[in-house]
Amino acid sequence: MQKKKNSSDNNERERFIFEGTIVDPIKDIMFHVRLDKTDEIVLGYLSGNIRRNRIRVLLGDRVKIIINEFDSKKGKIFYRFPPRSKKTRLEKSKNDHQAMENTSSTESLLNKETKNPISGDSPQSTDQRNNKDTTPNQD
Repeated sequence: MQKKKNSSDNNERERFIFEGTIVDPIKDIMFHVRLDKTDEIVLGYLSGNIRRNRIRVLLGDRVKIIINEFDSKKGKIFYRFPPRSKKTRLEKSKNDHQAMENTSSTESLLNKETKNPISGDSPQSTDQRNNKDTTPNQD
Protein backbone atom coordinates (compact mmCIF):
# COMPACT_ATOMS: atom_id res chain seq x y z
CA MET A 1 0.00 0.00 0.00
CA GLN A 2 1.27 3.42 -0.88
CA LYS A 3 1.22 6.34 1.46
CA LYS A 4 -1.01 9.18 0.45
CA LYS A 5 0.82 12.37 -0.23
CA ASN A 6 -0.29 15.28 1.83
CA SER A 7 -2.41 17.30 -0.58
CA SER A 8 -2.22 20.40 1.62
CA ASP A 9 1.49 20.77 0.72
CA ASN A 10 0.57 21.24 -2.93
CA ASN A 11 -2.37 23.54 -2.27
CA GLU A 12 -0.63 25.67 0.34
CA ARG A 13 -0.04 29.13 -1.05
CA GLU A 14 2.60 31.49 0.12
CA ARG A 15 0.92 34.27 2.07
CA PHE A 16 2.26 37.78 2.10
CA ILE A 17 1.46 39.13 5.57
CA PHE A 18 2.54 42.68 6.41
CA GLU A 19 1.97 45.16 9.18
CA GLY A 20 0.88 48.68 8.40
CA THR A 21 -0.94 51.81 9.45
CA ILE A 22 -4.30 53.08 8.25
CA VAL A 23 -3.65 56.24 6.24
CA ASP A 24 -6.97 57.04 4.59
CA PRO A 25 -10.44 55.58 5.24
CA ILE A 26 -12.27 55.37 1.91
CA LYS A 27 -15.64 53.68 2.51
CA ASP A 28 -17.14 51.61 5.30
CA ILE A 29 -14.81 48.66 4.81
CA MET A 30 -12.05 50.01 2.55
CA PHE A 31 -8.86 51.74 3.67
CA HIS A 32 -5.51 52.85 2.32
CA VAL A 33 -2.78 51.15 4.35
CA ARG A 34 0.88 52.22 4.47
CA LEU A 35 3.07 49.15 4.86
CA ASP A 36 5.86 49.36 7.43
CA LYS A 37 8.68 47.68 5.55
CA THR A 38 8.22 49.18 2.10
CA ASP A 39 6.32 52.45 2.78
CA GLU A 40 4.02 51.38 -0.05
CA ILE A 41 0.32 52.30 0.11
CA VAL A 42 -2.11 49.48 -0.67
CA LEU A 43 -5.90 49.23 -0.74
CA GLY A 44 -7.16 47.10 2.14
CA TYR A 45 -10.63 45.82 2.89
CA LEU A 46 -11.89 44.35 6.16
CA SER A 47 -12.14 40.60 6.53
CA GLY A 48 -15.38 38.90 7.45
CA ASN A 49 -14.48 38.29 11.09
CA ILE A 50 -13.67 41.94 11.70
CA ARG A 51 -16.95 42.99 10.10
CA ARG A 52 -18.95 40.31 11.92
CA ASN A 53 -17.53 41.28 15.32
CA ARG A 54 -17.99 44.98 14.51
CA ILE A 55 -14.39 45.91 15.23
CA ARG A 56 -13.86 49.60 14.49
CA VAL A 57 -10.82 50.44 12.37
CA LEU A 58 -9.94 54.12 12.40
CA LEU A 59 -7.35 56.44 10.94
CA GLY A 60 -3.93 55.77 12.46
CA ASP A 61 -4.70 52.23 13.66
CA ARG A 62 -2.04 49.55 13.26
CA VAL A 63 -3.23 46.48 11.34
CA LYS A 64 -2.04 43.22 9.79
CA ILE A 65 -2.87 42.75 6.13
CA ILE A 66 -2.63 39.82 3.71
CA ILE A 67 -1.56 41.04 0.29
CA ASN A 68 -3.23 39.37 -2.68
CA GLU A 69 -0.69 37.30 -4.61
CA PHE A 70 -2.21 38.24 -7.97
CA ASP A 71 -2.59 41.98 -7.34
CA SER A 72 0.03 43.47 -5.05
CA LYS A 73 -1.97 46.69 -4.59
CA LYS A 74 -4.87 45.01 -2.75
CA GLY A 75 -5.13 43.13 0.51
CA LYS A 76 -7.39 41.90 3.29
CA ILE A 77 -7.15 43.44 6.78
CA PHE A 78 -7.53 40.53 9.18
CA TYR A 79 -6.15 41.88 12.48
CA ARG A 80 -6.23 45.23 14.28
CA PHE A 81 -3.60 45.76 16.95
CA PRO A 82 -4.93 46.93 20.31
CA PRO A 83 -4.58 50.67 20.88
CA ARG A 84 -1.40 51.77 22.58
CA SER A 85 -1.44 52.80 26.21
CA LYS A 86 -2.11 56.42 27.07
CA LYS A 87 1.50 56.93 28.13
CA THR A 88 2.98 55.86 24.79
CA ARG A 89 0.39 57.90 22.90
CA LEU A 90 1.36 61.00 24.91
CA GLU A 91 5.06 60.41 24.22
CA LYS A 92 4.37 60.03 20.51
CA SER A 93 2.27 63.20 20.42
CA LYS A 94 5.05 65.12 22.21
CA ASN A 95 7.57 63.89 19.64
CA ASP A 96 5.22 64.84 16.79
CA HIS A 97 4.67 68.28 18.36
CA GLN A 98 8.42 68.87 18.65
CA ALA A 99 8.90 67.81 15.04
CA MET A 100 6.18 70.24 13.94
CA GLU A 101 7.85 73.06 15.93
CA ASN A 102 11.13 72.34 14.18
CA THR A 103 9.47 72.51 10.77
CA SER A 104 7.57 75.69 11.70
CA SER A 105 10.84 77.36 12.77
CA THR A 106 12.38 76.55 9.40
CA GLU A 107 9.25 77.84 7.67
CA SER A 108 9.49 81.11 9.63
CA LEU A 109 13.09 81.47 8.48
CA LEU A 110 11.95 81.00 4.90
CA ASN A 111 9.16 83.54 5.36
CA LYS A 112 11.61 86.14 6.67
CA GLU A 113 13.66 85.78 3.53
CA THR A 114 10.63 86.15 1.23
CA LYS A 115 9.42 89.63 2.20
CA ASN A 116 7.66 91.78 -0.31
CA PRO A 117 10.48 93.62 -2.15
CA ILE A 118 8.23 96.46 -3.33
CA SER A 119 6.68 97.64 -0.07
CA GLY A 120 9.34 96.34 2.33
CA ASP A 121 6.77 95.09 4.85
CA SER A 122 4.90 91.85 5.04
CA PRO A 123 2.01 91.47 2.58
CA GLN A 124 -1.41 92.40 3.97
CA SER A 125 -4.86 92.47 2.51
CA THR A 126 -6.34 95.83 1.55
CA ASP A 127 -8.92 95.52 4.35
CA GLN A 128 -6.20 95.35 6.97
CA ARG A 129 -4.38 98.36 5.52
CA ASN A 130 -7.50 100.53 5.35
CA ASN A 131 -8.87 99.62 8.80
CA LYS A 132 -5.85 100.78 10.80
CA ASP A 133 -7.30 104.27 11.37
CA THR A 134 -10.82 103.25 12.29
CA THR A 135 -11.87 102.61 15.89
CA PRO A 136 -14.37 99.90 16.81
CA ASN A 137 -17.94 100.89 17.63
CA GLN A 138 -18.60 101.12 21.33
CA ASP A 139 -22.39 100.97 21.59
